[in-house]
Amino acid sequence: MTSFLRYFYILTCFLLMATAGYSQVQTKFDSKTSRGNEFWLAVPLNDAMVQPTIALEFYVTSSYTTNVTFEVPGTGFSRTKLLKSNSTISFSTNDGSASFDLQVESSQIAEKRGVHIYADQPISVYVMNAKQYSAEGYLALPVNALGTRYIHCSYYDFNEVRPWGGGFIVVATEDNTMVTINLNGRGKTLAKTRSGSKIGDVLGPIILNKGDVYNVIGDGTTKGIFDLSGSEIISNKPVGLISYHERTMIPSNVSNGRDNRKSVV
Repeated sequence: MTSFLRYFYILTCFLLMATAGYSQVQTKFDSKTSRGNEFWLAVPLNDAMVQPTIALEFYVTSSYTTNVTFEVPGTGFSRTKLLKSNSTISFSTNDGSASFDLQVESSQIAEKRGVHIYADQPISVYVMNAKQYSAEGYLALPVNALGTRYIHCSYYDFNEVRPWGGGFIVVATEDNTMVTINLNGRGKTLAKTRSGSKIGDVLGPIILNKGDVYNVIGDGTTKGIFDLSGSEIISNKPVGLISYHERTMIPSNVSNGRDNRKSVV
């Protein structure tokens, strides 16, 4: 599937999902819903920073008319837009209200790249990262749906044109969040993370403040061998977790169809 067709298909699916079920006015939302008033997000690296870009966009929709604020506290950037009921707005690189610099390419350091989106009324948020040869997105979960224990699931590292790795990003929603990461997976003796950690290592306790992100990713030196799936992330306060792969093929031994893949849990 070409990047443009994938881009269009995922956006269409999001609009259908996000607007479904809005016929009844609700004032309180179940914790498992994708609708909420506040979101903390991160943008995993799609392929490489040097790849030609199409657009990085954050789509927001709601059954209510409300002001939506998009901010990156770590950079001081903030933008507010009016969202009319049963419609969609976007914060996009196309109009300067988003930037590809938000992509997280660091490894195992606390970095202030968390994206904060909030509104007075419940909203739904979808993230799309589209480049010339790869594109993917995810439906975001609000703060009230986040937890304190996760099991990461991604895919094998993929060493081909570039050393593409699979991994996950932890996003803190509160100050003084203590995170412990137990690295599990496959290929223990054959590769490491980009910061040199091995499967079986325990990372932490790591102290994160609101809006901090912490990225753990394979070094990308192998193909179809090293995978961090099964790693356990435990925190004392709610955090977001985005499992992703920079770019890969599934199965890893085929010769075409590479793409960027991610999921939010």
